[in-house]
Amino acid sequence: MRAIVDESRCSGCEACVGLCPTDAISIKEGVAKIMGPFCKGCGFCIEDCGEEAIRVLEDVF
Repeated sequence: MRAIVDESRCSGCEACVGLCPTDAISIKEGVAKIMGPFCKGCGFCIEDCGEEAIRVLEDVF
């Protein structure tokens, strides 16, 4: 599982950055970016996202 950001909804508020236990999220060009290899799919980043811009997807191979 991994988190993805809907960049059209993200305001770049940084609420998700501090919640990520693996430091997989940073703000670039005003929106959250998730570094896939570091994301463990825990979903903590979703908790404080007021824009509902982040969701966790199950990886499909």
